[in-house]
Amino acid sequence: ILTFTAHEGGKVEIRCPYEPKYEEHKKYLCRGECPRVFKDKPVESESAAKDERFSLTDNKTVRVILCLSNSLSVLNQVHVCTELFLSLHVFIVLACETSEFLTLTAHEGGQVEIRCPYEPKYEEHKKYFCRGECLIVFKDKPVESESAAKDERFSLTDNKTAHIFTVTITDLRTEDKGKYWCGVNTGLFNHDYKREIYLEIKHVSQVSGVTGEHLNITCHYENKLKNDVKFICKSSSTPLCEKSATKVSSEINSHGRFSLRDNESAGVFTVTITDLTEEDSGIYWCGAIQRGHGHKNKWISVTDLKHVSLVTHKPLNFHHTLHISQASLTAVSGEVQRHVTFCHSRIIEMKLCIFILKGMLNI
Repeated sequence: ILTFTAHEGGKVEIRCPYEPKYEEHKKYLCRGECPRVFKDKPVESESAAKDERFSLTDNKTVRVILCLSNSLSVLNQVHVCTELFLSLHVFIVLACETSEFLTLTAHEGGQVEIRCPYEPKYEEHKKYFCRGECLIVFKDKPVESESAAKDERFSLTDNKTAHIFTVTITDLRTEDKGKYWCGVNTGLFNHDYKREIYLEIKHVSQVSGVTGEHLNITCHYENKLKNDVKFICKSSSTPLCEKSATKVSSEINSHGRFSLRDNESAGVFTVTITDLTEEDSGIYWCGAIQRGHGHKNKWISVTDLKHVSLVTHKPLNFHHTLHISQASLTAVSGEVQRHVTFCHSRIIEMKLCIFILKGMLNI
């Protein structure tokens, strides 16, 4: 038995080799038990397909039949959804995803929480988080229930009341990006209940700003996003960013101290924040979304804004700090007097000013 796995809404290709003596024989794909008399054949050679999602091509040179099935659907919520038979060759096609695969975006150094729902009947079954292709025999499982995590950055908690287990990954790195699976061990000789996850990790750009000044955050995007609505929002994670109030977008060009300019020809939009405050510090996500309803955000880049306070110094009391008398000051040259006046009238570093004056007074 050959096993294929695909996701709901996707497609699968099945290659069926046969012996040379069957070149001119009729070929077919059969569904279910495929009994000798009554066969459920969604497609066969030399006939129109009964189900337009199925197609069959016969390569008589290499003696291989290629069967295609598009727009796979889940016939039930169990792991084995459709069985397909061809003559003596038996195939099981799994359309096991209860929904399309989930894509999550996070930033390096941050953390991500992945929620994995499962059916009530799997409450007491072992849960795991699998990395890569998650093969039937050899699985790379950084964390699973009832066992210590192989990677201490991964943790798994199982809420049996809500029938959701949550995997948390901390201290994210660029190499953490890729395909993962939420899995439930359903028992020996059974196919595990799994959900596919794709994790995208964004590099963080660092910028700093000064209180009262303005700051620009630039967001470069691909040409295919040119006609999308651009936006920026502030949060440590994309799920929270989606729920928080958007600071500004290309449809609302300005909002309070935030404004956005989109240069479509250059593929970059710029967000300007004026009159910076300490509260403006944090993680900002640049994103885009298609116009209309029901579309998902596309996360473009992430910026960490560090706030820098402007420190003001009180006027210096040089007579006290330098321990020099009024008579000494009146006796010094006019150049030193000018430096004293400069230090009083400008906001400069105290130590630097004292160093210069001490050098000039030779003290």
